[in-house]
Amino acid sequence: MSKIQQYFTEKGFPELINLTTSLMRLGHSTLQDKFSDYPICMIEYHENSIETFAIEVELKFDASQVTLSCGFDAAKRCDKILCTWIILKKI
Repeated sequence: MSKIQQYFTEKGFPELINLTTSLMRLGHSTLQDKFSDYPICMIEYHENSIETFAIEVELKFDASQVTLSCGFDAAKRCDKILCTWIILKKI
């Protein structure tokens, strides 16, 4: 069991909040490295002269699944996170 999985198994939602806040202001490559053991989707969106980058990470556990969608500012630092927690079965 990974450290992240252990966090959620033992402490639940408060640790999810702590994890997401700890990711704010981290760089694109730092986040990519941090979650290299998990399914990750790297998104680059180009329209006219505007570039947008995002990373989506999927964390799966026995009874739930968490998806973190991280958006980045122009300096490629995380400036927004959408967190989705889905309960797969009754705990």
